[in-house]
Amino acid sequence: MGKYIGICQNKNILIIQRYHRMPRAVILTAHFIDYQAVYSHLSNCKEETHPQGTVYELGEFSVGEQIWEVAIAEIDNNNTSLALETERAIKHFQPYIIILVGTATGIKDVQAGDIVVARKIYGYESGKAENEFLPRPEVQEPSYPLKERAKSERRKIDWLNRLSNKTLNICPNILLAPIASGDKEVVDKQAILVEFLRTNYGDAVAVENLAFGFLRAAHANHNVLALTVHGISGLLDINAENIQIDNKNIAVQNATAFTFVVIAK
Repeated sequence: MGKYIGICQNKNILIIQRYHRMPRAVILTAHFIDYQAVYSHLSNCKEETHPQGTVYELGEFSVGEQIWEVAIAEIDNNNTSLALETERAIKHFQPYIIILVGTATGIKDVQAGDIVVARKIYGYESGKAENEFLPRPEVQEPSYPLKERAKSERRKIDWLNRLSNKTLNICPNILLAPIASGDKEVVDKQAILVEFLRTNYGDAVAVENLAFGFLRAAHANHNVLALTVHGISGLLDINAENIQIDNKNIAVQNATAFTFVVIAK
């Protein structure tokens, strides 16, 4: 990857120089276990602090002779914070790609441990409040090249080689499917919100509270490619208290392993 900069202009001759640096990616997470899973794929890590105070870890990810520079951060768990920090990270690092890695709760057609790469994200809290809430959904989509790369890699098994414990991650499904994103944590299958999602966003396979703000901020910066990768940590018919921490670990390990294969390719 390189970038062109003008050096000087002499009459009708424009001299251009090309300089090279390692391709750079930013990966944002919202939980400690997500952050640790991403960190485990990097080497030569060092801290870098944004002038506004956000602390990143900047490491290297080697793919054969190619080395990626990867910045990671753990961000507050809501759409608003993710949008702010996404914009901040893009301006600071000027990455080629930016990816959100985390977990989501399954609504339908998924099991714990599956991976969902969102092909579109519904901002389900957008609407008009009258006698009842009338949804006016906003939609964000990932960058086309990254979505197509993820589509290609899901047909292969290369990403399984990046799992640290393959016995706990047996043949999860990888879906390119819609997800719903808001600021609420959804865990109870009896909740009114769950019925609302199933009625108004029937093709969404999972729900979470980060991805919409992330993609909205990323798409305001046209020079960066953006993608979201979620591991399914539980289903809507399982209360949060009953979701074992192992399920969350497996989900994020799967999502992280697949993310790094997408970056590698």
